[in-house]
Amino acid sequence: MAKRSNSWKASQLEKKRKARCELHLEQGYDAKTHQQKDAERTGGRASMKTKEKYKERVGKYAEFLIEEKGMPEGYKVGKGHPAPTLEELKEFFCWIIDSTEGGLASQTGQCCSPWMSWDGEVCYRYSTSQSGECPPDTTRTKNNRCEKPSGGHAFCPPGLRESKGQCVARGPFCPPSTHYKARLKGCVEDETPACPDKDSKLENGKCVLKTTPECPKGSRQEGNYCVNIIKPYCEGEEEGTVHFDGTQCVSNELPECENTDFNFDGEECITGRKPVCDEANGFFLQGGRCVSTKTPECPDDGKLTANGECVSRSKPKCKTGNLVGKHCVVGSVTCPKGTWDGKHCVTEDKIKCPPNHSWVACKNKCVSFEKTECGPGYYEKNGECVSKNDHIRCDDGAEWDPKTQTCLGTKPECPEGSVPEGGECVAQEIPKCPDPERFEFNGKKCVLKKGPDCAPGFRLDGTECVSEKGPVCGFGQVPKDGRCVLASGDCMEFEFCPTYKPLL
Repeated sequence: MAKRSNSWKASQLEKKRKARCELHLEQGYDAKTHQQKDAERTGGRASMKTKEKYKERVGKYAEFLIEEKGMPEGYKVGKGHPAPTLEELKEFFCWIIDSTEGGLASQTGQCCSPWMSWDGEVCYRYSTSQSGECPPDTTRTKNNRCEKPSGGHAFCPPGLRESKGQCVARGPFCPPSTHYKARLKGCVEDETPACPDKDSKLENGKCVLKTTPECPKGSRQEGNYCVNIIKPYCEGEEEGTVHFDGTQCVSNELPECENTDFNFDGEECITGRKPVCDEANGFFLQGGRCVSTKTPECPDDGKLTANGECVSRSKPKCKTGNLVGKHCVVGSVTCPKGTWDGKHCVTEDKIKCPPNHSWVACKNKCVSFEKTECGPGYYEKNGECVSKNDHIRCDDGAEWDPKTQTCLGTKPECPEGSVPEGGECVAQEIPKCPDPERFEFNGKKCVLKKGPDCAPGFRLDGTECVSEKGPVCGFGQVPKDGRCVLASGDCMEFEFCPTYKPLL
């Protein structure tokens, strides 16, 4: 078996010590009982050490609670300062302990005694004694729970309001011409920071020029360049011999065939004569072709196409330039200024921005990199002027709580003998039933201690008396829907099924 570490043993002892302190705080201290037990252990030598040790334990536990939950107003803990009394601690618990330990129930403002929980209607705890008895100020229920009404709702002094079990004051307050911003947790100037240049505006903490950049006349902006809007020029355009088709310089003259008897159809040189068929040898012209078992022949070393035309084997030529596709190309495109990118004449003139501004391509704007100017006592943060004085002031004696972002005041109060509930002071007395010997209060109603009785041979089932004997049927049959039916499916093997028999 693994050996337990010293730290684990110490933590277990601390848990036991806290459990004993909780029990002492709940049940109170009986000096005579403790002195008697001390005397029995010491052989009759009674001493006051038991009481002093108990006070020391309770005081340390009170210090532990205060260190964990906060200090009640008007108390100090340390050498020379006594711990709060049990009653004072109980009153304090109502405002510092959550519903799992007792005290203020989360999100409701209901107050329960220490070590009791809130179920939405009453305060409760399960009985820990062997006899199942409950403390005098509680009522025992059938499910072994000890219940009592809540201490009531909390309310606050004038000028404060209740919010989730705390007294909240008005605020926070910031200096004039400022307002509080929870996201920055500071006072922010009402006016937004201004850029030094009137023609610029603030965007994400930077001064950006309102106007868009301009390119020289006759050009337009495309990305980071100014592109000239100039029509490309081809040599020979003025004479009318060449034209620009959008991508290249094309001659206005059509290609010609070497043999003047041939015609250029845009792709090939075609003769103007029809094929000659040798009808004597069985060739006939049909659809522009000689239909025969033999292939027709074309004159002048031509070739027959699939369309029945004779095509010359010679290629068309251009008088000037080179044949590219269907056109005679005489040269490449030239720009009077800049370079040709396939569509435009482009000049690489850089975009000019005003002084103290730089061109940012991703924003397509001229941006100033000078710092934002804020007034005295403020500093720039995420494009806003934030006050250097972060202290927030609350009125009516309340203090600023940065966790809840509200001004918190003192705890609510009620006259002696009553507790706050729903904005009113309600007495703490537990409701009493008119006949306590026969009725008991279950936290909601006066309930008869003895339940309803049934006649002999019957038992209570909810709101009805049910016979302890079930319905009786014949052998091999069971009750179903007010009749006796066969207990199995053997009925299908008989020619006739047994008739139903009414219940006895």
